[in-house]
Amino acid sequence: MPMKTTSTAPTALKLHLKTAVSQLLAMELDAPELPKVVQQIHSIFQEASQITGFDQKLEYLAAVPTTKGKALGLNHAAQCLLDYHRTHLFLKGMYQSIIQLLAKQKSPVHVCYAGCGPYAPFMNLIAVLFTPEEVQFTLLEINEHSLKAAQNTSIAFEHQAYVRAYFCADATSFSLPEATSYHLLFSETLDALLYRECYVPILANLLRQLPENTTVIPHNVTLQLSKAKTSLQEGGLDEQPLNELFNTRELLKKHQYELPAVIALQTIPLQTLSPTEYPFLIVDTCVHVTENLQLKRGSSSLSLALELQLAPENKQQRLQFQYVLSPEIELQCHYLPE
Repeated sequence: MPMKTTSTAPTALKLHLKTAVSQLLAMELDAPELPKVVQQIHSIFQEASQITGFDQKLEYLAAVPTTKGKALGLNHAAQCLLDYHRTHLFLKGMYQSIIQLLAKQKSPVHVCYAGCGPYAPFMNLIAVLFTPEEVQFTLLEINEHSLKAAQNTSIAFEHQAYVRAYFCADATSFSLPEATSYHLLFSETLDALLYRECYVPILANLLRQLPENTTVIPHNVTLQLSKAKTSLQEGGLDEQPLNELFNTRELLKKHQYELPAVIALQTIPLQTLSPTEYPFLIVDTCVHVTENLQLKRGSSSLSLALELQLAPENKQQRLQFQYVLSPEIELQCHYLPE
């Protein structure tokens, strides 16, 4: 695909991006200027790639099926950058992790970026902070239109020297060449409740190939249960934590990275939840970007809570939770008779 010209010279684009990235890294997590700076970064990516994230071409709109789950369409992937807290924390986590890895090794940090989308944002954001001798990326993307756009975007920013290879492939089944050469796996292919997208099967496939000490961002994603006396819309008052429903990293180790189509999680007697006093059950998606950085409830589309209203008349029944990988990836909850 020929590179489209932009109205701004590459060096100027890169300078504008570096200034915005430096501002973003210096911000606190709840800084009021955060949306403005992320919007500015998104505009820079739009100019570099000539992709707005709102184009109406059919090939930009359609999601791409994988062997397990679906990959976002090009437009939706481009819009993910506008999820302010998500972009902020992922950038902080990536930057801190690379700094830590560089302190331990002389060779460049080699990053496997699984599901880079049309902007390959966290390659281009990181590239303005390091030299090619410090960090290298392999970009993996199932959507051929997104991958071509990512290549063009890297050219627009003059970041070709940071990319070792581009692979148009399904990260849930791809055999990664020279897998032992990687130090960091980055994949933001997830949604709240780990629904539809491929974070879990991507980790299952790639982590069994990569070195055991590979840094992973997000470090882990867990689902946490709690119960409340009032609904979230009313503030979720008198909320009481229960237990961890799902832990991605522990689950992968338990199944030795070979996941069944249906994963049984927990079966909970309804009466133990005190449904008359606590009629609401809440499932939180806890995105642990690193061990020290976590997306708070509601701060991102990834950390939106699910609320289930319990029926007191069903108190003799049990709630069964399971995580299904086929035909669609989703968390399921069923009532079972006692």
